[in-house]
Amino acid sequence: FDCQGNYINIDEPYAGVYSNQKNTTIKNCNISMAANPGGAGIYLSGASNSYILNNLLNSQYDGIMLNYTDNTRIENNTFWDNWMQEVYLLGSNNNQIINNSMDKCVKGGYGSGSCILIFGSSYNFFENNIL
Repeated sequence: FDCQGNYINIDEPYAGVYSNQKNTTIKNCNISMAANPGGAGIYLSGASNSYILNNLLNSQYDGIMLNYTDNTRIENNTFWDNWMQEVYLLGSNNNQIINNSMDKCVKGGYGSGSCILIFGSSYNFFENNIL
């Protein structure tokens, strides 16, 4: 899925781009979804062996969520001002998170998120990310 620089923007708690298909590619998207639970920029569920490249993700609950998604590469994305996590790995293993920029990812109060949250996930590789 190539957004070719176009915007996906809605103030509802949905995923801007969702896939449950293996070998999904999501690239060149500008995504801003609701900062309510469920409002994720990109949500992959069981979509192993995927590639997320060159996206701008801001002002949603989670920037990218991998839910039981393995062997996926998240590369050259820019995250800023997401309410909880920029990248959330839930039960997701052997992923590569490389050359991403994450700004304003730690907040106080209700939105006490983090840049990266890893839960029940193993063998993930991180390189050259700017936090």
